[in-house]
Amino acid sequence: MPKSSLIHVPAAGFVPVALTSGIPARRVEIMEDGSVAPQGLIVQLPADNFAVNDAYPYSAQPIELKGPGRDGTLGLPQQGQPGAANFRPADTYCQLTSATATPTLVRLLELES
Repeated sequence: MPKSSLIHVPAAGFVPVALTSGIPARRVEIMEDGSVAPQGLIVQLPADNFAVNDAYPYSAQPIELKGPGRDGTLGLPQQGQPGAANFRPADTYCQLTSATATPTLVRLLELES
């Protein structure tokens, strides 16, 4: 069953917000929510160790991320409790900031298929 979340994204120049897995997802869609004026997004991906800033104007959204291969899992949620021997933190899909000096709001849609 898909999971939808609204996430506040800080303005450009501030610390990026990490989008982490809430369900075992194979695909995610990220798009600025229609309740705010579109600002565009700066996205950092784990594949390049969050070192490269990719710009996505509103016209290039939704941003789709897919797991590797035909049956690949993109991310898993937190497992166990912090401090426990079996603890595993949630996978990070990406990190985001607004493309402008104005914060924005994004909708994260996590899909199991």
